[in-house]
Amino acid sequence: MKKLCVFDYTDARDYLLDHQKSTEFPWSLGYRGVSQKVGVTKGYFWLCLHGQRPFARKVCEKLPKLLKIPANESAYLRVLLYMADLDMEKNLKREIIEKFRPAKYKTARK
Repeated sequence: MKKLCVFDYTDARDYLLDHQKSTEFPWSLGYRGVSQKVGVTKGYFWLCLHGQRPFARKVCEKLPKLLKIPANESAYLRVLLYMADLDMEKNLKREIIEKFRPAKYKTARK
């Protein structure tokens, strides 16, 4: 299976759900294990992943480290997590996100 690259995404939730389907760690721990490692309840974490609650600051900080992705991807994922719940026009949000992406990833798939 092809390794996922966070730079191919402009939505943190899409990336996390695809990451969950494609890899073992940390998702082999289940929602409960992952949520405990990032410091929130299982139910709250599930709601965050499915867009029904905003990502807590501690989730934004701890989850990229837990996924063990390269530092530049981790920083970009952190930006996506923080921006996921901002209430702004989609085009403006996309412009801001594009500034954090490397040039070869400027056209997103998701």
